[in-house]
Amino acid sequence: MKIIYTLIYTIIVAVLFSCHGSNKNVLYREGDSTVSENHMTDTVVIPNPKKPGKTITRKVTLADKIENVMAGSWRLESVDHDIKFKDKRARQKFEYTIEDIKNSLSVIFYKDNTYVLKSNRDNDKGNWKVSNDGKSVAINSHNTPKTINYKVLEIRTDELVVEMDKDHVHFILTLVKK
Repeated sequence: MKIIYTLIYTIIVAVLFSCHGSNKNVLYREGDSTVSENHMTDTVVIPNPKKPGKTITRKVTLADKIENVMAGSWRLESVDHDIKFKDKRARQKFEYTIEDIKNSLSVIFYKDNTYVLKSNRDNDKGNWKVSNDGKSVAINSHNTPKTINYKVLEIRTDELVVEMDKDHVHFILTLVKK
């Protein structure tokens, strides 16, 4: 009986995680109140597996929904930046490096909030967590003690756009689901 209740709960949560309307697959978009307000918190009422005939009410937050969408395998689609180069050679070398990373980088975000990143240049493991308001993702690498915070600009069921400032350089990264 507990399995049936768990299955019903999973189906209800999956339905709530799906998006409706004109922003069908947009879960969050910075500055778009129609998206963020419509998806902030839902209430799920499910049967209580321990008390037949009773129900449990659970709030599903935007952070919960974003973590659910992020779970899975992603590849880097594009990198935008505001780096000013001293010369053409430095710019070409940087662009070659970015292209190599784009062609080889993949990251898997697991539901237990761990991740594995692989590329031709680096392999990494660590933990990740979406902020309570759903506006940022903190990445804690096992290779470095520093936490990197990414501002979520937009997340869709198949695309994640984040912004990062590192060493006074501004990056916008677009990842797509594999």
